[in-house]
Amino acid sequence: MQNEHSQEHKNCDKYHHSFWKGLRFNIRQDINRYLTKSQTNKALGKGFKRRLSAFFMPEIQCLMLYRLAHFLYVNQWKNLGLFVARLNQIVHKVNIPPQSCIGPGCRLSHPPGVVFHGSAGKRLTLFSLAVCYSSTASADTILEACPRLGNNVQLGAYTTVSGPIKISDNVKIFPLLQTKRDIGKNKTLIRRKLRYKISSH
Repeated sequence: MQNEHSQEHKNCDKYHHSFWKGLRFNIRQDINRYLTKSQTNKALGKGFKRRLSAFFMPEIQCLMLYRLAHFLYVNQWKNLGLFVARLNQIVHKVNIPPQSCIGPGCRLSHPPGVVFHGSAGKRLTLFSLAVCYSSTASADTILEACPRLGNNVQLGAYTTVSGPIKISDNVKIFPLLQTKRDIGKNKTLIRRKLRYKISSH
């Protein structure tokens, strides 16, 4: 568990979550991802008015509050980080504690009901009522006890991912599915027969 915990700190450092410039960068990438509405950050929708409009969308406001809470938490302003996370939960009905570590370019198309406890790389996609957590996690061990997601992971609506599992890069989990085991790279978990398939994305 100690090695995994150290790895989570490395991931957080990788995206400069403890620095103001890192906070701004991650928010910009979230906005870019929102404007493209795809798994890639292509240079679309960069006009000032369009970006300003995106800035005030609930999805972006929710992600901004999460990132601010995380920034405060990793800089040892834990109580303030917890307060901002609680405010986010009240306003947007989303449960993302400040300990959780999410890379840039996140999509959160419908925040209410989403639960994310754990860590993820770049371009995470969470659909309506997606749940990622560990019921046994405490405030001090949340990243050790919760799922670790790679880059380009997509959790469909009403999916549940739980426990100290690893989900590798380029994984899609279709709606209404649950998993408590590791998933390798480039996989798609589909409802039919609940089998793993090599993804074509």
